[in-house]
Amino acid sequence: MILFVAIFGLTGCFMQPVWIPIEVIENKCEMGDREICIRLGSDYLYGAKGLNKDYAKAKRYFENIYNDKPKNDLIYFEACLGLGFMYTYGLGVEKSYEKAFELYSISCNGGHIVACTNIGTMYYTGKGVQKDAIKGVEYFKQTCDLGRWDGCVKIATHYLHSDKTKALQYLKKSCELGKNDQGVQRLSHENEMWKEACQAYEELK
Repeated sequence: MILFVAIFGLTGCFMQPVWIPIEVIENKCEMGDREICIRLGSDYLYGAKGLNKDYAKAKRYFENIYNDKPKNDLIYFEACLGLGFMYTYGLGVEKSYEKAFELYSISCNGGHIVACTNIGTMYYTGKGVQKDAIKGVEYFKQTCDLGRWDGCVKIATHYLHSDKTKALQYLKKSCELGKNDQGVQRLSHENEMWKEACQAYEELK
C-alpha cells in the first residue's frame, strides 16, 4: 500500500494540498534532509498527519539526527527530546528514566523549554534523578515564564493544596497560553491535559 501525505503549496492566492507518497518523503530523510527526519520522527511517534504510530521508525529518524552532526541546533535538541520521551514511557525502547533524563538535559541545555519542563517533572518526582521538589518547581516556573502552558499547570498542581490563590493564577495562565499552542492543537494527550487545567480553573475560581 502506498501512503500519501499532504503538504501545502501555494496555487494563486489559495493554499492547496499537494499529495506526496510517504516513500518519497522518507527518502529525503535518508538522503540527509534533517528537517524532514525530525518531522517524520515526530509524526510517527504521535501518529500525526495521517500516519499510524510506528515507534521503530520514530526511533530511527530521531537517532539519524542524534548520531549525526551538527549537535548544536534546534533540530538536534528536538531529536533528543523525542528520544527522551520514548525512553520515559518505554515506547519502542526499554524504559529508562536515567537515559530520558540524560537526553532531556541535552535538549534543555540547548534551550528547548519543553525538555526543561520534563526535567522539572523528573526532579519533582525523583524519576531518573535524585528527588528535589524545589528544583523541580524552579524549572516549572522558568518554563511557565517563557510561555509553556504545561509548566504553569505543574506549578498550579504544586500549590493546589497550600496556596489556592497561586494555584488559580497559574491555572489561568496555563489556560490562556494553551489556546495558541501547537502541541495542544495537534496532540490529543496535550489537548486533554490542557482542557483539564482549564476545567480546574473554572471549578476553583
